[in-house]
Amino acid sequence: MKNLLIIQEELPAYREFLWDNLRENFNLYLADTKNDKLILPSNESVKFSTYVFNVKIDCLAQNSGIKDALKSIHHILKYRASRNIAITQFVGRRKGGFSRLLKGVYLYLFYDHILIYYDHEKRFFPFKKLSKKTTSFNNTVADWNFQRQSQKIKNDFLFIGRFTEKSNLSLLLDAVLNEDEITLHLVGVTENEIPFKYKNNRIHAYGSINDLSKIAEIAENCLYFIYPGDVGLSIIHALKLGLIPVIHSSLDDHMPEARAAVTKYPVIFFQKNDRQNLQLILKLLANLEPSNTCMKIFDSAQKSFSQKTMSQNFINAINGFQE
Repeated sequence: MKNLLIIQEELPAYREFLWDNLRENFNLYLADTKNDKLILPSNESVKFSTYVFNVKIDCLAQNSGIKDALKSIHHILKYRASRNIAITQFVGRRKGGFSRLLKGVYLYLFYDHILIYYDHEKRFFPFKKLSKKTTSFNNTVADWNFQRQSQKIKNDFLFIGRFTEKSNLSLLLDAVLNEDEITLHLVGVTENEIPFKYKNNRIHAYGSINDLSKIAEIAENCLYFIYPGDVGLSIIHALKLGLIPVIHSSLDDHMPEARAAVTKYPVIFFQKNDRQNLQLILKLLANLEPSNTCMKIFDSAQKSFSQKTMSQNFINAINGFQE
């Protein structure tokens, strides 16, 4: 089997399914530069900075952007892999003309292949030639092991994320304050993080949940996914749960996952950072008759964002043929 080295700043837990699938096809070496850790094909962990490879690396895949270009080029020169793959994003809010051009030239010159998160990102490419050596892997999360049941659906709202500046959760809490008809479920946020003035029996905080089946149980009673800030992978979580996303309308400020959702699924928008507009939208949605749209979203998203598809796209890129 080919020897594959993947270098990332951190190894996200939600990609365990991808690592498992790659291990079935390659001798996989996983490097975590932030924690200076290298996971060998034997699953043994060693220090990445001091480890000496005694095998030829056939393929090197690494996260790559302008800010870490020198470090990435160092890896390319050090490991001299037969095939070098960049894993990167082209996001609307980062599309400043010169920086996009610089990034495009760097990727085109130093890599044999470029893996982007979603196909729509090609619209932000600075020149067309870049598309010829690019494919998308359709970033996703692990498949949910449950069946959506339409008879359980209420007009509740589910938030998945953290209480951070990026999530802008305070805007959502302000919008639902004193609104008796809106029920909000918060996954990733603890009761202690919620300021006292917002606490009531319509806001339920569950803290961090790693068990996907427990998140699914909460989601079964919800119709909508709400994210008041700049949304990323959690919108894919939501679609695979059969939820209708509610996000702000400044698409260029979101991560690529938002456009991936908008291009294929019904998405409800509110004006960014506008508490009154968000409040109005939430009140209208909370008073609508429960919709069966979520069942269609659930069925479709299982296929569009399956872990099998994402893994196969990675394997295709590593082996050197198109999707």
